[in-house]
Amino acid sequence: MKEILSQDNKKIKYCISLSKKKYRDRDKKFILEGSKQIMEALSSGLKVDFILVRDDVYDLRTIDGDSVFIKLQEKEQVIRVKSDVFNSISQTENGQGIIAVAEQPKWEPEDLYAKNRLDDNYLVLDRVQDPGNVGTLIRTAEGAGYKAVIILKGTADIFSPKIVRATGGSIMRLPVYAVDGYDMLQDIVKKLGKRLVVTDLSGDRWYYEENISGGIALVLGNEGNGVSEAVRNMADLKIKLPMAGGLESLNVAVAGGIFMYEAVRNKEI
Repeated sequence: MKEILSQDNKKIKYCISLSKKKYRDRDKKFILEGSKQIMEALSSGLKVDFILVRDDVYDLRTIDGDSVFIKLQEKEQVIRVKSDVFNSISQTENGQGIIAVAEQPKWEPEDLYAKNRLDDNYLVLDRVQDPGNVGTLIRTAEGAGYKAVIILKGTADIFSPKIVRATGGSIMRLPVYAVDGYDMLQDIVKKLGKRLVVTDLSGDRWYYEENISGGIALVLGNEGNGVSEAVRNMADLKIKLPMAGGLESLNVAVAGGIFMYEAVRNKEI
């Protein structure tokens, strides 16, 4: 197995560059950290360029059993890295000591329409900016059986390391589509034949007063400002959560989970 001893190594520098969005966008690559994420990428059929293993990690049994991983070893794409060099690129404390560079999942827009069913639900994120919230919402959307996530401009980059970790692997299984403008969102929702349900503090109805099952596009907005005015104006329905005490709102990931599962309460997922 090859070994990297210096931070001047090209692969180390490349990993550092992928901490920035512009390089992830340019090369359509992203960083995976930990054997679970890497195995998920391999089983999803994503191309893994190389895997870096910290030099004090000797037990690779968690991934050694995978034939694809073995092939990567045979092609010398699994490389040991000196601990202090590895730690300079790792973004997790007390991690497993395994990092990979992989291609980003690519979802074709045509699939969004071709696989759409009448009672399918979709999640729309409107300028949600906290990486932990975005990752948690994508993970929850998969758990609640949503068919895809639509990301509006201004939402945090879904391939940032923190979001990738927070999705728990959902980012490699659940289709996520980036949409540039509100007109495009409106067109997509219309083609899918979905009601656009907006979550809003000044919503018309409490969430439990409305039947939001049967196929919706559920919109969750920015942590501080909520859903944009343009999306509010498109809404078929605006719903809200009741708040006791002095609270104005819940964390968007918590509220999103409540709304998402309410929409599938009477549906087998």
